[in-house]
Amino acid sequence: MVPRAGNMSSIIIRTADQTKRRLCEVLNEIKRLNLDSVDQMTTTDETIRLHQERRRITQEKIMHIQIYIGALESVNTEWKQFIQQISVSTKRKEEEDGYLQINDDESGITNLILQAKQTVVILKMYQNDSEFILQRLNQPMVREETTQPKEPTQAAIHQQAIPDIHKLNYLITCLKGDALQAIRGYDITPENYSIVRNVLVAP
Repeated sequence: MVPRAGNMSSIIIRTADQTKRRLCEVLNEIKRLNLDSVDQMTTTDETIRLHQERRRITQEKIMHIQIYIGALESVNTEWKQFIQQISVSTKRKEEEDGYLQINDDESGITNLILQAKQTVVILKMYQNDSEFILQRLNQPMVREETTQPKEPTQAAIHQQAIPDIHKLNYLITCLKGDALQAIRGYDITPENYSIVRNVLVAP
């Protein structure tokens, strides 16, 4: 038995509302997370632990968000296909108005999907940042460094096609002693990468 138009749209709306609510819960959880860079004075072992945890959290949140994005995209497609199949023009207009009313606002399906995809991009930046730092810290030579990185290492960092904030994070994980003290107080931002680099190479 084929559901009547009213029943079908009610089912779709209910499914969309449930998925939107769960996605909003995940997005709100992410807003409360502290994913900022690790304090410069944190020990190497603690830095590794914190970045492993950040990597785990971002992977988990990305997975959940992508599941809900897929569900909302399916619901959105199903709803539009359902409207197109309605033969009575007055009923189709009624369903189209209902679709626009629910979808055409900040919490609508389209905007929520866009917001979720933007959040995934940000989470992947944090995830890649942690992956990059963990790869560096897991190299045995890192624990033997006591001052600023050697020039060949610095050159390799500067030549990498990665965001400046990743380069800055990488440099900071290499620093110890006087070199680390010299750049204390500088926020970890893309703009400060060149400033910190100049401080380290200053005579």
